[in-house]
Amino acid sequence: MSKEVAKNETGVVKIDYAAKIALFKEKTKEFDLDFVDLGTMLRLNAKGQFESKDNEEVVFNEMTVVILNGKPRFNLWGKDDSPQANQLLFSCESEEEAKNKFEEFCAEDAVNEQMYSWSDISKRYIITFVSDDGQLYAIDMSATSKYAFGAYAKKLFNDHGVGPMEVVTKLGTETKKKDRNSWNVITFEFLSKRDDV
Repeated sequence: MSKEVAKNETGVVKIDYAAKIALFKEKTKEFDLDFVDLGTMLRLNAKGQFESKDNEEVVFNEMTVVILNGKPRFNLWGKDDSPQANQLLFSCESEEEAKNKFEEFCAEDAVNEQMYSWSDISKRYIITFVSDDGQLYAIDMSATSKYAFGAYAKKLFNDHGVGPMEVVTKLGTETKKKDRNSWNVITFEFLSKRDDV
């Protein structure tokens, strides 16, 4: 068993998140990639489960994680009726970068230019996190989930004097209802402070 994953005295598998993240950064430093590029992109399905955007496979209902970062991104996803269906075509940190990427994308193929427009690019807030089994994930959040994450970060600071990267968090989901409408949002539950930072 590696030094990043070890068993404690009771036999429970324990992740050294700091070592895991440091090792990951070391192994990928030459490739000009960030965590969003390398993580499995997730979304919430209609049942409130976290599923892969690539193949709709359910990954988990809830999971113990350490959140690595969060940032707004400008994303272009392949349309359902296109050869790139459900593929993340690009994800940029700035609007200017996204415009340049979009122009390049349209210049590559006349079909792209006909099928896509600037309005297809969505500005979403993406968090990346590592799970308790050492897997790397990313999820782009709805405005409601982003608000919940902001409230969670504020509570962590007010109650414990720490930020989201310094704690172990349980990610889950909750169904919200208003009138005849219902929707799923991501929930964040503080479990403990990290003992590896």
